[in-house]
Amino acid sequence: MVYESLIAIAEKYKTAMAEEWFKEIKDSTFLSTYNNLTDPQIFERGKVLFENFYLWLQKGADDNFIQTYFQNVGRERAGEGFPLSEINYALFLEKKVLWKFISQKEVDTLLTPADAVEFLAVISSYFDMGEFYILRGYMLHLIDNLNSSGKFTEDEMASLLNGALIKEENKEISSELHLDALDLNFLKK
Repeated sequence: MVYESLIAIAEKYKTAMAEEWFKEIKDSTFLSTYNNLTDPQIFERGKVLFENFYLWLQKGADDNFIQTYFQNVGRERAGEGFPLSEINYALFLEKKVLWKFISQKEVDTLLTPADAVEFLAVISSYFDMGEFYILRGYMLHLIDNLNSSGKFTEDEMASLLNGALIKEENKEISSELHLDALDLNFLKK
């Protein structure tokens, strides 16, 4: 029931949540790079965030979907010159807006403790893994740029970045990464 309720909220209110997120972005003194975008560009980014949350839920909380989406966000924002702190804060604001809508538009019945934990688990999984993959995409973009500059040897790169993702470049991140910490298999029923 909780999972279906989240899908219903995400589907019904994704545009309204994007509007609320847009206001949060515009009101924030921490997001000057976002606020250098046009209003339609800011709104569209919020809309895409909430649409992807909805799609992720529809796909049964698919790990590959979340990895691809957020890693691309990290790479794109790095390429656009966004500070990592702004990207992280914008994602925090998305989660804040989502919780606000959940509390205001709550399901018709009272949540049991198990339901509340499930809500928390699903939402935390999405945003926590989102942060991880954004950071990973951001770092991969930086590493690619440093490598292609030809200014650093491989040893210098390893020293500069102190192993940040260098050792991980050829690793495949699997769904086990976040399922180790929290078993969300109940979502795929």
